[in-house]
Amino acid sequence: RMNKDVPWIWKANLEKWDGVPLDYDSVKLGGMAENLHKPVTFLLSHVERSEDGCLMFTGGSRARGYGNINWQCDYTAKTRSVRAHRLSYFLTHGAFPVDAKGEPLLVRHRCHKPLCVNPACLVKGTNQQNCDDMKRAGRSLDQRGSKNHNAKLTDAQRKEVLELRKE
Repeated sequence: RMNKDVPWIWKANLEKWDGVPLDYDSVKLGGMAENLHKPVTFLLSHVERSEDGCLMFTGGSRARGYGNINWQCDYTAKTRSVRAHRLSYFLTHGAFPVDAKGEPLLVRHRCHKPLCVNPACLVKGTNQQNCDDMKRAGRSLDQRGSKNHNAKLTDAQRKEVLELRKE
């Protein structure tokens, strides 16, 4: 049964892929085709639209708050794992994000909500772009000066040392 909150693009792509093992090579799972029907089914049944328009994943999450889906692969019997927002990107674009060299890219959240799986909020990018997003959104820690846990001096002591050095 299809969740009413599932984006239309997912529905269209699922119709194309019905019954076919989905290629999961770009996530570096040993170069084999993985059957993603279990995690896709789980994702489809664990999505709720929030008041601000984000689609929030209601399944399990990892320590940093990103939605995570674990399943046992039909072919290898190994337990596999994928982050919910990466699976959403896959369902939207038909592939996991890679750069020109074929190296995996991150899936960044425009809305800055780790549990969001709304395709409109997700964009591929590099680690540097993700860090820049975090700084612009004010989510990075200012670790300069006495705010750094390794600091030996307070800001006032540092200023005093610099003044003494000038003399």
